[in-house]
Amino acid sequence: MRGSIAFSHNAKGLLPKLIQWFTESEWNHTFIVVSDEYSDGTYDIIEAGTRVVKRRMSLVSRKDYSFVIFQPRKIVSQRIERAIVRVEKKIGNSYGWGQLFGFAFVIIAGWFGWKIERNPVRGGVICSELVFEYLEAIDKTVPEKDEDTISPKDLYFFMSKSPDFEAMLPSDKGSES
Repeated sequence: MRGSIAFSHNAKGLLPKLIQWFTESEWNHTFIVVSDEYSDGTYDIIEAGTRVVKRRMSLVSRKDYSFVIFQPRKIVSQRIERAIVRVEKKIGNSYGWGQLFGFAFVIIAGWFGWKIERNPVRGGVICSELVFEYLEAIDKTVPEKDEDTISPKDLYFFMSKSPDFEAMLPSDKGSES
């Protein structure tokens, strides 16, 4: 599981619902799994939380969340390790609240037919940006997207089509290699 990318859907809270509504996605969060599963069913993850980028232990199966995990296939372990080191350098960076609102502005402008190439607000880190950077570090770039305009929906679409990753539900223990 080390080096996997996970997507989650939190059924509670205003922010997750807004993210889903604005991005028209089933998923409202994405993060990187940086450990194999522990005996208690937890994993170490790196995520852009609502305050800072952090590494923490997480249960992947919970009643109020749904998850899908994309496990790397045929990716050299050195690339995965290099990418994990790169995103670990983001730990402690503040969450990109302003950037999130700028991202909403880009989406709303698109509804009116205005094309805005870059998020007008910078600073901090949001979850999809963190995963985008991880993918870049393992030399898997998302075509026609950049870190300013990528959403969990875009990342999920890319991952589901990529031959370099295999979708796995948390309960699919038999498919782990």
